[in-house]
Amino acid sequence: MGIGIWSMHFTAMLAFRLPIPILYDIPIVVLSLFVAIIASSIALFVASRQRLRWPQLIVGGVVMGVAIAAMHYVGMAAMRLNATLTYDPFFFTLSIIVAITASIAALWLAFKFR
Repeated sequence: MGIGIWSMHFTAMLAFRLPIPILYDIPIVVLSLFVAIIASSIALFVASRQRLRWPQLIVGGVVMGVAIAAMHYVGMAAMRLNATLTYDPFFFTLSIIVAITASIAALWLAFKFR
């Protein structure tokens, strides 16, 4: 699952076009892959429990959501281009909240319909 999430994300990053060249720092790209794999492993462990309690669901969703955001922002940090990347604090925070909320919902659905 982690490789799938990362592959989809990195494919989108490769498709991103700017009027300047974009290169990628491979060790940082690989780090973003490991973040996705480790987070997915934790989330699948949580969802595979015989009984899923709300605290487990919340912790698993927060771990997964933060890791998805980390994968994204680590992947963005791997970009090498003649430009400065800046992030709006509101949208940065909102992206993490959305990732956590979606992760909690996904874990709940994965547990409910397994």
